[in-house]
Amino acid sequence: MDLSRVVDVSVETSAGRVSFGSGYLVAPGLVLTARHVVCGDDSEVLGEPQVRFTEASAPVPCRVAWPGRADLDAALLECTGPVPQFELVRWGQLVASEAGIGCEAAGFPRSMEQDGGLRDVEHMRGQINTGTGLLGGRI
Repeated sequence: MDLSRVVDVSVETSAGRVSFGSGYLVAPGLVLTARHVVCGDDSEVLGEPQVRFTEASAPVPCRVAWPGRADLDAALLECTGPVPQFELVRWGQLVASEAGIGCEAAGFPRSMEQDGGLRDVEHMRGQINTGTGLLGGRI
């Protein structure tokens, strides 16, 4: 995992509240995030999102390029300001049969909120056991 691709996503709603979450830069100027961060229960976009990269202090404005679907908690943001340049993310599927395959996740959880409202990175490592969710067809 490239931690410099991990972003803090925030959206100020029309009610003056802030919705926040995490995202990952998957292609030049495109950030994958959770749908519930940028859309309300009524499927309307909450406001204009912005992202903050770990290696830059200034937020980057974005627009919701794809709000996802109600049954899929994913959305795609297009950054409208300058962002770091990276190669495309490689996608794949786990096809192993053994247990204990290493994995990583990083994000900006509420528990890492600092003075002033900014959140710090939480970086976790774990294992995927391929038998989990087997009956549901999800490995």
